[in-house]
Amino acid sequence: MTLRPPAIETADLHWSDEGQPKSTLFGDIYYSRESGLEETRHVFLAQNHLATRLLDPGRKHFCVAETGFGTGLNFLCSWACWRKAQADESRAIATLNFVSVERWPLKREDMARALSYWPELASLATQLLEQYPPSVQGCHRLVFEEGRVTLTLFFGDAIEEYGKAIFVADAWFLDGFSPSLNPQMWEEALIQQVAAHSRNGTTVSTFTSAGFVRRSLSAAGFNVRKVKGYGQKRDILCGTFVTTEDQPDNLTQEQIRQYPWIAASHHKSKQKIKKRVAIIGAGLSGLMTAHELKQRGHDITLFERNKYAGEEASGNKQGALYIKLAKQFNPESAYWLYSYNFAGKYYSRLSKAMAQEAEHQFWHPCGLVQLAHDDKEQCRQYEQKSRSDYPEDILQYLDTADVASEVIGIAVNSGGTHLPGSGWISPRKLCQYFASRMATESRYQTPITSLSFCLQSHQWQLFSGTKAIEDTFDIVILANAHAATELTQTAFLPLKKIRGQTTVAPQNSESKRIKTVVCGEGYISPAENGQYCFGATFDQHIESLEISDEDHTRNIDSLGHWLPSSLELLELTPDTLQGHAAFRCMTNDYLPVIGAIPDYAASVTHFSDYRKDANAMIPPLDLAMPGLYANIAHGSKGLASIPLACEIVADTIDNRPLPMPVDLLSMIHPARFIIRDLKRRKI
Repeated sequence: MTLRPPAIETADLHWSDEGQPKSTLFGDIYYSRESGLEETRHVFLAQNHLATRLLDPGRKHFCVAETGFGTGLNFLCSWACWRKAQADESRAIATLNFVSVERWPLKREDMARALSYWPELASLATQLLEQYPPSVQGCHRLVFEEGRVTLTLFFGDAIEEYGKAIFVADAWFLDGFSPSLNPQMWEEALIQQVAAHSRNGTTVSTFTSAGFVRRSLSAAGFNVRKVKGYGQKRDILCGTFVTTEDQPDNLTQEQIRQYPWIAASHHKSKQKIKKRVAIIGAGLSGLMTAHELKQRGHDITLFERNKYAGEEASGNKQGALYIKLAKQFNPESAYWLYSYNFAGKYYSRLSKAMAQEAEHQFWHPCGLVQLAHDDKEQCRQYEQKSRSDYPEDILQYLDTADVASEVIGIAVNSGGTHLPGSGWISPRKLCQYFASRMATESRYQTPITSLSFCLQSHQWQLFSGTKAIEDTFDIVILANAHAATELTQTAFLPLKKIRGQTTVAPQNSESKRIKTVVCGEGYISPAENGQYCFGATFDQHIESLEISDEDHTRNIDSLGHWLPSSLELLELTPDTLQGHAAFRCMTNDYLPVIGAIPDYAASVTHFSDYRKDANAMIPPLDLAMPGLYANIAHGSKGLASIPLACEIVADTIDNRPLPMPVDLLSMIHPARFIIRDLKRRKI
């Protein structure tokens, strides 16, 4: 049966009596049961000199890329090598960023069985299996060792996925099945992708010594030689990439041609190991970004116009990890799915690290049900089920009201869709945790009203009113929501603020409780400390943030319409109601703004040919305002999008592999509005 996106076919394995997995499709083994571990160490780690290169004092990051993830053995061996190097050194070593691709991913249970034969890797294998992604095509980011080891794993065709991936490798492991059994993994087009993602000095190794592989590597720019193989294998190949060409960090020449506006804002950064970073805004976006960059060793100063962190949209008592996938899988659905998958893993990792701090426990993975509460939503869900395939650990269809009622815990009038990996979060607690635990300089009640870049020092000067902030910064990150449009550099962004008010009411029934987050015309979360949180209103033209009795009434009436049985659980007298009001920040395409900020005037001039021809070939030019980034406009789905957005911003700053393909990155990039308006002749 042919699966529809986003599902991807998994590997079909045959297990020998000795426990050796073999691909039934290609008729080849994944590894040698007797010597697989040592063969990996000889062919890939030793020939790429991984252990010594990780200790290079001038290197902050090291990127290994691979063709064929298989059982994950090569990744685990590389991680173990990194751990040994870290243990042997008194100083921090280079972070390990591993990029891999797999067309036929193993099922989790098959991977667990395959890796169980290597007890010395057991602790690492357990961590890999905990984060191992669902069987859906595209890009998956896994994070280990508090961000010092990352795995960017693509499920799909190697040529296609690497054509969209944003990274430059320091070392390549070419590890597809035997060229005679799986020639697609050794095609010249894939070898060209290997070269496209290499820099001068990038190394390569592979177990095969086939002549056509050697010739393809040589033609692509690698100096290739034969060396002694392992065991009965007489020869293997290794080599080094040699080039005089220069290019923007991480982007291939083809990506530059297709997306010149992204290349224009990926300037060559000053290679400081530790950068001084100013983050404007202490909501979830700013605090999570600060946390990520602090872990990576940067110097962070946080600026917030309010008295405390998380006073605005991030101050809600409860919020849902919520996405709504399109009827037919499309790029927007891919963006939200990748963000949602990463967010769930992120909150689980963070919650585990906070396990001893009960007052800060913020993550409740209880699942979420989107009810088919009216004819339109029912039709949407039916079409989605017929047009798209999602694994059950991502999305389940509750076909009847009885089934949905059992999952939710109270009677409902319709079926729905169930996201079992979702749940609810306390944004307020999460903000408090970050604000109190990060060793970050924070300057509250300090609104930043303007920015100035000095070309001589390559530094940013910040101003609060007419007063200059004493310090200067290499990097400035805007996490200040709609206030970003008050700054000259980002005034072009089409941001709008939408007022929303939630309602909090005591529960009056101990016998029945809502077990999952439930969404319809609004949402309601399971009770916390005897209180239910629900809402929220959506008003674009109301400026006041005073709590409104009228909005409480609107929330109650709406809840009674789409989930009438829930009203029986609530004490709804006026004196018992509480709430929170804030402005959401959104764009006109309902996607966030993430990445390097372009110079508006220079971009309009440089890309002006798009007014005449939307498909014009325009060469890239460095049009970024160096070191200025945005992480804003997450709207009502910020709990799903912010964690991956922080990875994107931090990876861009550090020139590490990005956790999102270039076509999706272009959808959230700040330059998209300029390019879109030029093509539509609006500017």
